[in-house]
Amino acid sequence: MFKRRGGTAVLCAAVVAAVVLGAAAGSLAEGIEAISKASEDITLSFVRPGRVATVLVKEGDSVRAGQVLMEQDNEEAAKLLEKLRAQAENTTGVELYKAQLAQKEIEARRQEDLFKKGATTGTQVERAKVDALTIQKYLEQSMFEREQSRLEYEQALVTFDRMRLKSPVDGRVEQLLVHAGEGADGLQKVVRVVKTDPLWIDVPVPLAAARDVSAGAKAAVEFPAGVAWDAARATVEGRVIFVATVADAASDTVTVRVEVPNTTLRPAGEHVRVTFPFASGAGGAKGIGGSASSGTERKGEGDGAEK
Repeated sequence: MFKRRGGTAVLCAAVVAAVVLGAAAGSLAEGIEAISKASEDITLSFVRPGRVATVLVKEGDSVRAGQVLMEQDNEEAAKLLEKLRAQAENTTGVELYKAQLAQKEIEARRQEDLFKKGATTGTQVERAKVDALTIQKYLEQSMFEREQSRLEYEQALVTFDRMRLKSPVDGRVEQLLVHAGEGADGLQKVVRVVKTDPLWIDVPVPLAAARDVSAGAKAAVEFPAGVAWDAARATVEGRVIFVATVADAASDTVTVRVEVPNTTLRPAGEHVRVTFPFASGAGGAKGIGGSASSGTERKGEGDGAEK
């Protein structure tokens, strides 16, 4: 009786596991609800407090990476930068000490020649050498100070450049949070830039089915109908770019990030349905295409899944 009960328990466990795996595989084929989001969503800030002097873009403008969006009042910083640049480029001190050193070295050699002829004393020779050495040290100090001036100028240049806020990515200006003439504290949010081509979709895939999903796998993303971007419900092919290594215990799911092109510039935040047509259990195929570098389904399996 005991063995029979154990066998029944094992059989029940196997049936339950098969049902769970079947349901998970079915969910991949039937689709999982998710929400699209921007692939880049960045809120920018100035490093230092100051008055916003110029706003060079409007909300909705397309921008390129490196394009200047805003500028702080930099008149004082520009004057300081010019002063430090002049100091860094000034070679008067170095040239003066080089000329003096050349003269002192000639004098030291002359004193040595005179000493060999008995026309001067050793004290005069040593004094000439010390004079030359002193000028040599003054020259080294002047060269050091000029290098410090150069570094101060480069530091001021970095500070000046940080007063010009640049877009880090290609995208669109989503929000302007301050305007010309207003003050902005250091690290205060002032402008938001988003990139919606491509879109990203974080799909909560059931843990039991996540083993069949890997980076590079194809995914079909179904967008809603009845919007200006598409007259009918549109399905766009995407690609898995990330599979989380930690599952969400509460929902028993793993986050799978799908990247999908968005040439029509649909807005982020739409409810979509994502299917993995080449996953195990979806159309009889197994595997989705291996690594992200290949991005293709396995031979002989993708065709069967599409049929």
